[in-house]
Amino acid sequence: LPLQVTDMPDRVVWVPLNSVGRGIPADTGANPGGLVRIGPAAAPGAPVEPSEVRA
Repeated sequence: LPLQVTDMPDRVVWVPLNSVGRGIPADTGANPGGLVRIGPAAAPGAPVEPSEVRA
């Protein structure tokens, strides 16, 4: 997803549920109140090292 940094409370990410495509839950698996990770897009086939932060 494209990212825009704005004034929000710490550790809060806002994403519209009804965006382009099937919707955020269907496209990403993220649900309201869920834990997410934000980072740069990885090249296809590149290993992804998880680094999660609990809010």
